[in-house]
Amino acid sequence: MSFKVGIAGLTNTGKSYSRRTIPDGENVFLITPSQKTTNLVTSKGEQLNTFDFTTDKYKNIQHAVSSIASVNNEVQLIKSWNAKVEPGHLKPENLKGNIKQIDNLELLPPYIEFVSKHLPWIHTLILPDFTHHISNVISKEEFIARRAGGEAFEKFWELAGAALRNFILSIDDYRSSLLVVTEFHAHYNENRFGYEIFVPAGNMLTGKFLVPSYYDFLLFTDVKTINEGEDNERADYRFVTRSIKRYPDARSLNLFEDLFIPNDLNLVLQTVRKHLNLPPAK
Repeated sequence: MSFKVGIAGLTNTGKSYSRRTIPDGENVFLITPSQKTTNLVTSKGEQLNTFDFTTDKYKNIQHAVSSIASVNNEVQLIKSWNAKVEPGHLKPENLKGNIKQIDNLELLPPYIEFVSKHLPWIHTLILPDFTHHISNVISKEEFIARRAGGEAFEKFWELAGAALRNFILSIDDYRSSLLVVTEFHAHYNENRFGYEIFVPAGNMLTGKFLVPSYYDFLLFTDVKTINEGEDNERADYRFVTRSIKRYPDARSLNLFEDLFIPNDLNLVLQTVRKHLNLPPAK
């Protein structure tokens, strides 16, 4: 059973910046909808590269796709490996990159399963900008086609909510040593007088897809201005660890004594792993 950590915040408040403290980027995998700065380097200080792998038989993924008659593309190959190839076939030296760009929610599960099953040295999987995937779900043709009429309109939101719930819940099925960090955009809700996860399409979908309910660990980013207006003004990036009026959905099972902690994802991950008594990545 994998465990989930949610990170939510406004743009440029430290969601991706917090990754900079992870000392071994080679043991982290990102599945991202767009190419952005990763704020991750390997233990040797090297940048992470685009996902690829090699084996004794195939020099890269495309070579495998072109050589295996039963697959026509990379996704089919990944699904085939998940179904037919036993764990242990790949080694750390076989992995040529840790970043995979995918902007389709339906394609995420095969790759997450691949990481869980075939890359046991990956201790953390990061899903940046998950709000992008929520937007994609509600803009798909099969959902839009149901937007006419009251009953059809309601069905549209039920389907969208179910698709997102099922994805979030499916993470629980992967290996226990894998922590999955999902990053969400936040916005200010005037009715709650606080910041919450932004769910496109407003209250209709928010009521069908209650994001915070799926997370025991949901931290919000916060930026405090130090010496505002003075020459030495600076920004203090930090995480909010528990519910307060401004961040009503923040939570972390009271693992942190302080309400505000440094913007340090590695600190969060190590604390969560210790609390859950998770086995180390192989």
